[in-house]
Amino acid sequence: MPKNLAPSYTGYTRSFRLGILIGLLALPIGNAALAEQGGAGKGEAGGDRALRLKTLAPVPASKTNNTAGAMYSFDISFVDQKTETYYLADRSNAAVDVVDAKTGTFTKQIAAVPAFKGFSGSNATSGPNGVVAAFPWLFVTDANSRVVTIDVRNDKTVSDVSTGGAAGLRADELAYDPEHGTLLVINNADAPPFGTLISVDKATGKLTVGKRITFDAAHGVDAQNGAEQPVWDPGTKKFYLSIPRIGANEQRAS
Repeated sequence: MPKNLAPSYTGYTRSFRLGILIGLLALPIGNAALAEQGGAGKGEAGGDRALRLKTLAPVPASKTNNTAGAMYSFDISFVDQKTETYYLADRSNAAVDVVDAKTGTFTKQIAAVPAFKGFSGSNATSGPNGVVAAFPWLFVTDANSRVVTIDVRNDKTVSDVSTGGAAGLRADELAYDPEHGTLLVINNADAPPFGTLISVDKATGKLTVGKRITFDAAHGVDAQNGAEQPVWDPGTKKFYLSIPRIGANEQRAS
């Protein structure tokens, strides 16, 4: 699962466009791309596993851009391995940017209905933030603890729920268990931070909010500096979550 998390992006250029960095992503075309660069294939002696810049995918400012035409507020990105599609949560444009990872070509921006919050001046109250895909569904988090499902076949918002955090604060990173149809969504800006298990109807994309998991001392995890990106491991059938700080000590935990 971690190989699906591909935060490969840069800041905006002088033309106020984001150049998404397309490297050698973990796609079925990976070995062919290495061959083009003269590297040996996987498992061969002396194989070259270095990442290289292949192309840039310019992302234009949308009509809803709320950062003076510039593009400097964006968050999580995700590569759907099955469709070879790259998604980026783009707060400046209040949309999810979509790139064809096979060709490195920007294809479109997907908005939500009602609209994503966009950049508010603070990451804690902005959106979209987290994004994860399982065709045909795209799951995206937003300000006001919002989580939505978007059908990428027609770009329509098909479900919209709240994890119930403090007013205005965002739902942030998330991970998806496709076997059981379960999302783990993290509210990192709340104090204490918490996670929410959300059931996904795999036929319709409908979301149903389930159990809250609070990361405080009373529940065994005294998170003092938010909570970060979860991942789903199909081998152990568990979610794993990074906690930047526990109690008075700075440390990493999972």
